[in-house]
Order: sequence, then structure tokens, then C-alpha cells
Amino acid sequence: MKELYTVIAFIIFGFALRSCKTIVLRKLGALVMLTASGLCFYYLFESVLAGILAMATWFFLPWIELLTRIRNQRMPLIKSSSSDHLPTSMPFLMRDNM
Repeated sequence: MKELYTVIAFIIFGFALRSCKTIVLRKLGALVMLTASGLCFYYLFESVLAGILAMATWFFLPWIELLTRIRNQRMPLIKSSSSDHLPTSMPFLMRDNM
């Protein structure tokens, strides 16, 4: 039961620091939240490696969002750009010179 209270105390302390106006205290709050997640997994699995992996997963969450968002995007069926409207200020790009 002591472990549960320790993790809850870390989470509350982290939220309190994250609500401060000073940037240094907010960053310290993020570090405390990382520590709280590491402690949670350390107490659950009784392994330091589990705690370190729990803290490391927070850094990989943006990659998961990027991978799932890119797969859902579709390419347009109709090509909107055409080669008929080339700039005239660059003669080496004009079609007549090819």
C-alpha cells in the first residue's frame, strides 16, 4: 500500500509543478511525471528495467501517432498541378527549349 501512495504523491507533485508559471518548474514537473510512471512499473513488475522501459515509452508516443496518421492519409486521385503553367522568368524550365 505504501508503494501506491508513493506513486500517487509523485503524480500530484508532478501536476502541481506542471501548473507553475516558471519554465524550470514545469520541466521539473515533467521529469517527476516520468519518474512516477517509472516507479509505477517498477512496483508492479519489481524490475528496474520495467521502470526504465515505462519512462522510455513516453518518448516513443509521438512516433506511434505519426505512423497511424500517415497510414490513414490518402493520395489525391486527381493531380492538381500541371506543367502548362511554368514560370516565364526562368527560360531553362520552359518546354519550348527542350
